[in-house]
Amino acid sequence: MNNQRLLLDVKCVTRSYQRDGANMDVVKGIDLQVWERDAICILGASGAGKSTLLHILGTLDKPTLGKVLYEGVDLSRKSPSELAEFRGKTIGFVFQFHHLLPEFTALENVIMPCRIAKMSLKDSEYKGRQLLTRLGLEHRLDHYPSQMSGGEQQRVAIARALIRSPRLLLADEPTGNLDSANAQIIQDLFFQLKEEEGLTLIVVSHDRQFASRFPRRLELKDGMWV
Repeated sequence: MNNQRLLLDVKCVTRSYQRDGANMDVVKGIDLQVWERDAICILGASGAGKSTLLHILGTLDKPTLGKVLYEGVDLSRKSPSELAEFRGKTIGFVFQFHHLLPEFTALENVIMPCRIAKMSLKDSEYKGRQLLTRLGLEHRLDHYPSQMSGGEQQRVAIARALIRSPRLLLADEPTGNLDSANAQIIQDLFFQLKEEEGLTLIVVSHDRQFASRFPRRLELKDGMWV
Protein backbone atom coordinates (compact mmCIF):
# COMPACT_ATOMS: atom_id res chain seq x y z
CA MET A 1 0.00 0.00 0.00
CA ASN A 2 3.03 2.30 0.06
CA ASN A 3 2.20 3.61 -3.42
CA GLN A 4 -1.29 4.62 -2.28
CA ARG A 5 -2.38 7.81 -0.58
CA LEU A 6 -3.05 7.73 3.16
CA LEU A 7 -6.65 8.88 3.46
CA LEU A 8 -7.46 8.59 7.17
CA ASP A 9 -4.97 8.52 10.03
CA VAL A 10 -6.60 7.76 13.38
CA LYS A 11 -4.33 8.51 16.32
CA CYS A 12 -5.06 7.14 19.80
CA VAL A 13 -8.79 7.90 19.65
CA THR A 14 -10.84 7.46 22.81
CA ARG A 15 -14.55 8.18 23.20
CA SER A 16 -15.99 8.48 26.70
CA TYR A 17 -19.51 9.05 27.94
CA GLN A 18 -20.85 10.04 31.34
CA ARG A 19 -23.14 7.44 32.88
CA ASP A 20 -24.43 7.64 36.45
CA GLY A 21 -21.72 10.16 37.28
CA ALA A 22 -18.90 7.95 36.04
CA ASN A 23 -16.86 7.95 32.83
CA MET A 24 -17.43 5.02 30.48
CA ASP A 25 -14.90 4.51 27.68
CA VAL A 26 -16.61 3.02 24.61
CA VAL A 27 -13.58 3.36 22.31
CA LYS A 28 -10.15 3.10 23.95
CA GLY A 29 -6.98 4.42 22.34
CA ILE A 30 -7.67 3.28 18.78
CA ASP A 31 -5.03 3.70 16.05
CA LEU A 32 -5.93 3.06 12.41
CA GLN A 33 -4.53 3.94 9.02
CA VAL A 34 -6.90 3.85 6.04
CA TRP A 35 -5.42 4.00 2.57
CA GLU A 36 -7.11 5.20 -0.59
CA ARG A 37 -9.23 2.38 -2.12
CA ASP A 38 -8.93 0.30 1.05
CA ALA A 39 -11.73 -2.14 1.86
CA ILE A 40 -11.94 -2.70 5.61
CA CYS A 41 -14.44 -4.66 7.67
CA ILE A 42 -14.65 -3.92 11.40
CA LEU A 43 -16.01 -6.88 13.33
CA GLY A 44 -17.17 -7.20 16.90
CA ALA A 45 -20.03 -8.17 19.16
CA SER A 46 -22.81 -5.76 20.05
CA GLY A 47 -21.44 -3.07 22.37
CA ALA A 48 -17.84 -3.49 21.23
CA GLY A 49 -17.67 0.13 20.03
CA LYS A 50 -17.94 -0.49 16.26
CA SER A 51 -20.67 2.04 15.51
CA THR A 52 -19.12 4.67 17.79
CA LEU A 53 -15.80 4.33 15.96
CA LEU A 54 -17.53 4.54 12.56
CA HIS A 55 -19.37 7.69 13.64
CA ILE A 56 -16.05 9.24 14.68
CA LEU A 57 -14.47 8.32 11.32
CA GLY A 58 -17.44 9.94 9.60
CA THR A 59 -17.27 13.08 11.79
CA LEU A 60 -20.77 12.42 13.14
CA ASP A 61 -19.15 12.23 16.59
CA LYS A 62 -15.97 13.67 18.09
CA PRO A 63 -13.34 11.75 20.04
CA THR A 64 -12.84 12.65 23.68
CA LEU A 65 -9.10 12.15 23.20
CA GLY A 66 -6.94 11.64 20.14
CA LYS A 67 -7.45 12.90 16.61
CA VAL A 68 -8.56 11.90 13.12
CA LEU A 69 -6.54 13.25 10.20
CA TYR A 70 -7.97 13.30 6.68
CA GLU A 71 -5.13 13.59 4.18
CA GLY A 72 -3.08 15.14 6.98
CA VAL A 73 -5.74 17.66 8.06
CA ASP A 74 -6.90 17.44 11.68
CA LEU A 75 -10.69 17.26 11.44
CA SER A 76 -11.11 18.45 15.03
CA ARG A 77 -9.95 21.89 13.90
CA LYS A 78 -12.92 22.29 11.56
CA SER A 79 -16.04 24.16 12.64
CA PRO A 80 -19.43 22.38 12.64
CA SER A 81 -20.37 24.04 9.32
CA GLU A 82 -17.02 23.08 7.78
CA LEU A 83 -17.49 19.50 8.96
CA ALA A 84 -20.99 19.38 7.48
CA GLU A 85 -19.62 20.57 4.13
CA PHE A 86 -16.74 18.07 4.35
CA ARG A 87 -19.14 15.19 5.06
CA GLY A 88 -21.42 16.16 2.22
CA LYS A 89 -18.61 16.24 -0.33
CA THR A 90 -16.38 13.45 0.90
CA ILE A 91 -18.33 10.77 2.80
CA GLY A 92 -21.29 8.58 1.95
CA PHE A 93 -23.17 6.80 4.75
CA VAL A 94 -25.25 3.61 4.63
CA PHE A 95 -26.90 2.35 7.81
CA GLN A 96 -28.69 -0.83 8.85
CA PHE A 97 -32.00 1.02 8.59
CA HIS A 98 -32.31 2.88 5.32
CA HIS A 99 -33.73 6.10 6.87
CA LEU A 100 -35.64 6.98 3.70
CA LEU A 101 -38.19 9.76 4.02
CA PRO A 102 -41.60 8.10 3.56
CA GLU A 103 -43.29 11.09 1.92
CA PHE A 104 -40.72 11.25 -0.91
CA THR A 105 -40.20 8.97 -3.92
CA ALA A 106 -37.07 6.92 -4.51
CA LEU A 107 -35.63 9.59 -6.81
CA GLU A 108 -36.52 12.41 -4.42
CA ASN A 109 -34.84 10.56 -1.55
CA VAL A 110 -31.69 9.96 -3.60
CA ILE A 111 -31.24 13.59 -4.60
CA MET A 112 -32.00 14.99 -1.14
CA PRO A 113 -28.28 15.60 -0.33
CA CYS A 114 -28.01 17.62 -3.56
CA ARG A 115 -31.10 19.65 -2.67
CA ILE A 116 -29.64 20.41 0.77
CA ALA A 117 -26.40 21.53 -0.92
CA LYS A 118 -28.47 23.70 -3.32
CA MET A 119 -27.10 21.97 -6.39
CA SER A 120 -28.78 22.06 -9.79
CA LEU A 121 -32.08 20.16 -9.65
CA LYS A 122 -31.83 19.14 -13.31
CA ASP A 123 -28.29 17.74 -12.92
CA SER A 124 -29.16 16.06 -9.61
CA GLU A 125 -32.22 14.32 -11.06
CA TYR A 126 -30.22 13.17 -14.09
CA LYS A 127 -27.52 11.62 -11.89
CA GLY A 128 -30.12 10.19 -9.50
CA ARG A 129 -31.89 8.42 -12.36
CA GLN A 130 -28.57 7.07 -13.61
CA LEU A 131 -27.67 5.70 -10.18
CA LEU A 132 -31.05 4.09 -9.56
CA THR A 133 -31.01 2.53 -13.03
CA ARG A 134 -27.52 1.22 -12.40
CA LEU A 135 -28.75 -0.38 -9.17
CA GLY A 136 -31.63 -2.08 -10.99
CA LEU A 137 -34.32 0.32 -9.77
CA GLU A 138 -35.29 2.11 -12.99
CA HIS A 139 -38.86 0.86 -12.45
CA ARG A 140 -38.97 2.36 -8.92
CA LEU A 141 -38.04 6.00 -9.61
CA ASP A 142 -41.48 7.35 -8.69
CA HIS A 143 -42.32 4.77 -6.03
CA TYR A 144 -42.47 5.56 -2.32
CA PRO A 145 -40.53 3.55 0.30
CA SER A 146 -43.73 1.77 1.40
CA GLN A 147 -44.08 0.43 -2.15
CA MET A 148 -40.61 -1.14 -2.17
CA SER A 149 -39.05 -4.24 -0.60
CA GLY A 150 -36.38 -3.99 2.10
CA GLY A 151 -33.63 -4.78 -0.39
CA GLU A 152 -34.89 -2.14 -2.79
CA GLN A 153 -35.06 0.45 -0.04
CA GLN A 154 -31.48 -0.29 0.93
CA ARG A 155 -30.37 0.11 -2.70
CA VAL A 156 -32.09 3.51 -2.74
CA ALA A 157 -30.13 4.38 0.41
CA ILE A 158 -26.89 3.33 -1.30
CA ALA A 159 -27.73 5.51 -4.31
CA ARG A 160 -28.35 8.41 -1.93
CA ALA A 161 -24.94 7.80 -0.33
CA LEU A 162 -23.27 7.92 -3.76
CA ILE A 163 -25.13 10.88 -5.28
CA ARG A 164 -22.38 13.41 -4.47
CA SER A 165 -19.54 11.09 -5.56
CA PRO A 166 -17.89 10.55 -2.15
CA ARG A 167 -14.36 9.22 -1.81
CA LEU A 168 -15.17 7.34 1.40
CA LEU A 169 -18.18 5.07 1.92
CA LEU A 170 -19.03 4.10 5.50
CA ALA A 171 -21.59 1.39 6.17
CA ASP A 172 -22.95 0.29 9.55
CA GLU A 173 -24.43 -3.24 9.41
CA PRO A 174 -25.78 -2.52 5.89
CA THR A 175 -27.26 -6.01 5.48
CA GLY A 176 -28.24 -6.61 9.10
CA ASN A 177 -31.92 -5.95 8.44
CA LEU A 178 -32.23 -8.01 5.23
CA ASP A 179 -32.99 -11.63 4.37
CA SER A 180 -30.08 -13.72 3.08
CA ALA A 181 -30.92 -13.29 -0.62
CA ASN A 182 -31.13 -9.50 -0.43
CA ALA A 183 -28.10 -9.38 1.86
CA GLN A 184 -26.06 -11.20 -0.80
CA ILE A 185 -27.20 -8.72 -3.48
CA ILE A 186 -26.21 -5.73 -1.34
CA GLN A 187 -22.86 -7.27 -0.40
CA ASP A 188 -22.01 -7.92 -4.05
CA LEU A 189 -23.06 -4.39 -4.87
CA PHE A 190 -20.64 -2.85 -2.38
CA PHE A 191 -17.65 -4.57 -3.96
CA GLN A 192 -18.84 -3.79 -7.48
CA LEU A 193 -19.24 -0.12 -6.64
CA LYS A 194 -15.90 -0.01 -4.84
CA GLU A 195 -14.09 -1.17 -7.98
CA GLU A 196 -16.10 0.93 -10.44
CA GLU A 197 -16.06 4.14 -8.39
CA GLY A 198 -12.62 3.79 -6.81
CA LEU A 199 -14.20 4.09 -3.36
CA THR A 200 -12.53 3.60 -0.02
CA LEU A 201 -14.88 1.29 1.89
CA ILE A 202 -15.24 0.78 5.65
CA VAL A 203 -18.01 -1.56 6.79
CA VAL A 204 -19.06 -2.47 10.31
CA SER A 205 -20.56 -5.95 10.56
CA HIS A 206 -20.99 -8.97 12.78
CA ASP A 207 -21.34 -11.22 9.70
CA ARG A 208 -18.06 -13.15 9.46
CA GLN A 209 -18.94 -14.58 6.06
CA PHE A 210 -19.36 -11.05 4.68
CA ALA A 211 -16.17 -9.99 6.48
CA SER A 212 -14.20 -12.81 4.85
CA ARG A 213 -14.55 -11.01 1.49
CA PHE A 214 -12.57 -8.00 2.74
CA PRO A 215 -8.78 -7.81 2.31
CA ARG A 216 -8.52 -6.10 5.70
CA ARG A 217 -10.45 -7.37 8.71
CA LEU A 218 -10.17 -5.78 12.14
CA GLU A 219 -11.96 -6.82 15.31
CA LEU A 220 -13.03 -4.70 18.25
CA LYS A 221 -13.63 -6.05 21.74
CA ASP A 222 -14.47 -3.76 24.66
CA GLY A 223 -13.43 -0.74 22.61
CA MET A 224 -9.97 -2.04 21.66
CA TRP A 225 -8.50 -3.96 18.75
CA VAL A 226 -8.22 -7.67 19.37
